[in-house]
Amino acid sequence: MDVTIPCVCSADHDSDTVTLRDALSPHDAMALDKDIQVMRAEDPDATAGDVLATLSEGYIVRGISSWSLVGEDGEPLPVTKSAIRSLILPNLEAANAIAEEADGLYAEAVMLPLLRRASKSSPPSPTDGLTSAPTDSSATPPRPSKRSSTTTTRTGAIATMSGSHAGASSSSQNSASAA
Repeated sequence: MDVTIPCVCSADHDSDTVTLRDALSPHDAMALDKDIQVMRAEDPDATAGDVLATLSEGYIVRGISSWSLVGEDGEPLPVTKSAIRSLILPNLEAANAIAEEADGLYAEAVMLPLLRRASKSSPPSPTDGLTSAPTDSSATPPRPSKRSSTTTTRTGAIATMSGSHAGASSSSQNSASAA
């Protein structure tokens, strides 16, 4: 894939063309994975932005296969990691243009292994195992309970309560028997 960038070489023109590999080699993908691991080990406070910036830089350094950059003598400059680091990375506009295209090409191949490893290393949930009580499918369902054998009888006297304005109550007994 060709990416047009602002001129970063010593030639007198407005733009250059950088060609990205269609895919990173397994070696380059694993090297980026290791770069992320080292960065996280050295800086436990590294943010998602730090990880993405490291990936973008790696995509640029490892993804460029050719370019139209020329030296002061007008001869094509060789594509080397050192040349990429000294010519492309310091130019934010050029680096961003390349990183954006490279991300579309390489992110899935590089990010999926990182995400798989991260999901396996995530902390366990607060509950281990089942959260519901296990059921025994061979057990017979419980039977409904029987009616109570306790009987109720009316009492011989009924008391009535009446409230007073002072908050106290008085009660009187009704001596009439309920029939």
